[in-house]
Amino acid sequence: MKNIEWDESFFLLKLSKAKDRDEQLEICRSMIWQFYAQCRRSFSWREVITPYRILVSEVMLQQTQTSRVEQKFEQFMNKFPTIHDLAKASLHEVLTVWSGLGYNRRGRFLWLASQIVVEQWQGTISDDPDRLVTLPGVGKNSAGSIVAFAYNKPTIFLETNVRAVLIHYFFSDRDDVHDKELLPILNELVDRERARDFYYALMDLGVWLKKKYKNPTRKSSSYNKQSPFEGSVRQVRGAILRCLLAEKKVQKNYLFEKVGYEKELFDLALKQLVHEELVSSGRSFFKIK
Repeated sequence: MKNIEWDESFFLLKLSKAKDRDEQLEICRSMIWQFYAQCRRSFSWREVITPYRILVSEVMLQQTQTSRVEQKFEQFMNKFPTIHDLAKASLHEVLTVWSGLGYNRRGRFLWLASQIVVEQWQGTISDDPDRLVTLPGVGKNSAGSIVAFAYNKPTIFLETNVRAVLIHYFFSDRDDVHDKELLPILNELVDRERARDFYYALMDLGVWLKKKYKNPTRKSSSYNKQSPFEGSVRQVRGAILRCLLAEKKVQKNYLFEKVGYEKELFDLALKQLVHEELVSSGRSFFKIK
């Protein structure tokens, strides 16, 4: 962000004196745009916008901080510059590039989605959220964000930083705020002519708010604190996949010794990976599916 010393006090004072919801919304909208003018963040997927780049970035950004996505996004785009390149790649190739980003099944979902777009949609990523949610790994909010950012359409969707803004400025005195209370406000607040930049602005402001205040999204009824990574099944899953990416085909006993976690966690992680079709098993070996 260009100016981390943003001062919201002027707008907070105006909001406290707002006569009604319409005036409150107008003040908030003005504040969001002013913040964006001074503190806009720059990312590769914002500077060069195509539907494919937006699809990749939005799937990568699910449950993952932008700082971790930035470098991986460039690597991914260099390896798979078009959706056709991604669709014809092997899962092994995709997960090799994805490795280190976490939540590897997202990489598989993106790979499967690319095949649907190429084979069934003539290579065109839809601008219809209802159609996008039929793709693997694309939920309602992801579909809305893809359409807003790729096509500048004023879809209505929530993600963690958007929630932070709405809760902080409209529900600061509340706990357990439900999304159904936020959506009508967002629908009134969004700039329908400049939806793309408006959502970018909301997200940037949400990041700033989380740094300045105790995370406002803790007041959301949908808030779930992420469990520790160390010693988790997620950690073991990642270790198994790294081994299989490096060695291609591995016997189970060797895989267990190489990964080096307790057997109960290892067996659970391996079972999940097979069930999710990230890993396949032969008679005596495992490999990336």
